[in-house]
Amino acid sequence: MFAALVALTFVTTLACLVALELAGRKLPAPLAAAQAERAAELRALADRKPWVGHLARAIVFGYLAALVALGLGVPGAKYALLGLSIAWTCLSTFNAPNIQHRIAVPFYEISLILNGAVLGLAFLS
Repeated sequence: MFAALVALTFVTTLACLVALELAGRKLPAPLAAAQAERAAELRALADRKPWVGHLARAIVFGYLAALVALGLGVPGAKYALLGLSIAWTCLSTFNAPNIQHRIAVPFYEISLILNGAVLGLAFLS
């Protein structure tokens, strides 16, 4: 049952990332412009300091890999998932403001709830 919850979290996280990307095009013009401006600032920063972009990708892919490892019962995976969840929160803070369309918000919230459930169950067992 735990492995199914981990798999659902993985799928929901991917769906969240896709929904955030696709639903951004449906934002009202002023919000889309603000989001595009922030994205341009982040790209400029990544161009000046390439390690920032590499670190961001490593956090996201590391989080997904930690979910897979946890589902497979790899020792220490729960600590990796906890650390990468915190790192992703820091990344989200760094990327703020992140403007989300109402279509993407449920995916985002479900992903967060499932992440918390997986971490809670992992540390309780």
